[in-house]
Order: sequence, then C-alpha cells, then structure tokens
Amino acid sequence: MANANNRLYVGDNLEVMRRSLDQGTVALAYVDPPFGTAASFLTESERDTDAYVEFLRPRLIEIRRTLNQSGSIFVHSRPEGAHHVRRLLDEIFGESAFCNEIVWAYARSTTSQGRMLPSQHELIYWYARTPGLQKFNLDRLLAVLENQQRRSAVGDVWTISAKEFTSDRYLPSQKPLELLERIIVLATDAGDLVLDPFLGSGGSAAVAQRLERRWVGIELEQQVVEIARRRLIDELGPDVAHTYRVVGIPQTEGDVRELAANDPLEFERWAVGLLGARPRGFTQADRGADAVITIGNPSASGRMRRLVIEVKARAFRSSDLDQLKKVASWEDADAAVLIVVDVPDPRVNREAIDRGGFISSTSGAPIPRFQVFGAVDLVRGARPQMPDEPNPGILDA
Repeated sequence: MANANNRLYVGDNLEVMRRSLDQGTVALAYVDPPFGTAASFLTESERDTDAYVEFLRPRLIEIRRTLNQSGSIFVHSRPEGAHHVRRLLDEIFGESAFCNEIVWAYARSTTSQGRMLPSQHELIYWYARTPGLQKFNLDRLLAVLENQQRRSAVGDVWTISAKEFTSDRYLPSQKPLELLERIIVLATDAGDLVLDPFLGSGGSAAVAQRLERRWVGIELEQQVVEIARRRLIDELGPDVAHTYRVVGIPQTEGDVRELAANDPLEFERWAVGLLGARPRGFTQADRGADAVITIGNPSASGRMRRLVIEVKARAFRSSDLDQLKKVASWEDADAAVLIVVDVPDPRVNREAIDRGGFISSTSGAPIPRFQVFGAVDLVRGARPQMPDEPNPGILDA
C-alpha cells in the first residue's frame, strides 16, 4: 500500500510521540528497547536498574496514550531484565491487560559463561490497551505459520533462527522478519497504524508496509535512519521512497539555520550522521572531536586510518582551522573535517586543503588532511572528500 502518511521521524522518541502522535490512533506498538543500554544499566547497580526503568516509563506511558481501544503493545526483553520490564508494564497497563509472554527461541551455538547456562531466547510481552478488546487474528496467524511451514508454532514459544533471517547489512539488534510478520498479522488489520519507537534497521516498517499497514518509525540517530531507509529499499524496491516522509532532517538552507539556532545538539547529530558517523555524546571524553570514523582500509603503516569530525552550530571563525589542527593531533587522525553552518569565503577551504594531505589507498586520489564544509552545502548534496570507504562496523565511540 503506497501511503505518504507513513512517517520516519529522526529524534528522541519521547518528544516525537508527545508532539506528533494523536491519542488513540495506533493499533500496534512494537517496542524493541536498546538492550545494549539495558545491559549497562542492569549490570552496574540497583541505581542503574532504576535509571533504565525511568528511561522506559515515560515512553510506555506515551505509547499507551497513542493506542486505540483495540490496540496492543509488544515489548522485547532479554531474560536478565525481563522482570523489571514486566513489572513496569503491569504498573502502566494493568495486570489484567497482560495477554502473553512469548518466548522467541533462536538456534544459536553458544557456550556457557562462568557457572550459568547460555541464554538462547528472548521474551516478548504482549499487553492490551483495553483488556478483552485487543485484536486477535488467530486464523490469519495460522495462515502465516502455514506459509512459513511452521504449523506447530501457534503457541507462545516461537523458534526462529536469528542468523537465517538477518543480514550483516543492518544492525546486530535486527529481528527476523518472520518474527515481525507474526506479531503484525496477529494484532492488526490492513490499514491499521503500526508504531515502532525504536525503529533500528527498519524491519517492522518494511513488514508493515508489505502487509498493507500504515507505519510510524522513530530513531534517534540519522546514521541508523539511513540503514532503515536502505532496508526499506532492499525489501520493497526503490519506489518505496515515495511512500513515506522523513521528518526531522533539514531539507533546505532555512531548515539548517533553524536547526542550528534552536537545537545545536540535534544539528551535530544530523551533520555527523550525513558523513556516516555516530556522535560521541556527552558521556565520552570530549577534546573537541564530535565523532571519529575508523577507515576500513589500513594505511601504508598497517594501522587503520582515522577521520575526525568537528561540528559547530555557527558560522566559520578564523580560529577554527588552528583548533581543527589541534583536534586532529589529539586524536592521531589522518584527516579532519569541520562542519559549520556557513563558510562565507570559499578561500577558507582552499587554505585548509593547502595544509597537506595523503593519497587514498583505494582510489589513489589525493585527500586533503583538513576540510571545512558549510552545512548549507550538505543539504545541496555536497560532501567532503573521504579517505576511503568507511567500514560501517568500525565506529569509534
């Protein structure tokens, strides 16, 4: 179903849901929280566990607001944090809204760690917005299972290989499309709206659209949004780009200036994401570099090349080139790119380029050691010269 009302938001899912989703409009919320974040919370201390719960609580409250009376929420959890998640769902939705604890069992060869058995499953909690009114399309699920040649899987234990249905092109946290298809078919009808506030690789959006459901996906980092957009093309073809809108990415020069003035941190995320990197964030030791990309091809010395990115939500200043040189030295970087809102004089970048460079080990082209780019040029499609094709799996924190 081609529907330009499908939306892919870039930003904090809590703020997006509060600002952009009306009450009672969502039929299914598929929630796959960041387990990496959860693991760090759950292994440090009880205070960190509380922090993770407080991260989820306002988001689950907002999701409940958006669900219609026959709507459902499905929430993934790993076993180590499942009791916290279920307690929170009971608190927000009510114990009577509990429908099922679905066990996703995956075939994965693992060895025991320490004095514990290896984990080979994840849990999915299904809660109804209104107990007893949730959609329950058992016949359609049976037809899907027949098509998947898994007639015995109608219960609450679903055995689906994690490796067979995933790809190295996407995030490691991606879920098998077969798993997503079961959830969407079970709890929605054609034309219903599916919400995924942690969109990740975009599998839920791709399956929802293939099944003629409308969808809204939200993702914080633009780099991850680009992975999701690629996933949609891989699954549905290039014309899929005309069936949804991307909200939160600057499209015009005016958008760039407005974002830089109103939200410098979001401007930084956007600019860094366009170059295929991930912002370091406030938790890292920040000596000026907002992101570092480790390049996939080793230099002549045998080490991986490093490109440092610095972003300023303002116009260029004469002192910025000297600061960029210091950042590159601190980071032991082969190349450095400064993104500012505007570069008023084209001679600025020529001066940066004149400070030296090196030869790309892949293309043989000369690469400037320093480059200065205006963000207004990024929205026009211009890009800095990159040393080599970055390896997307090697992103410095």
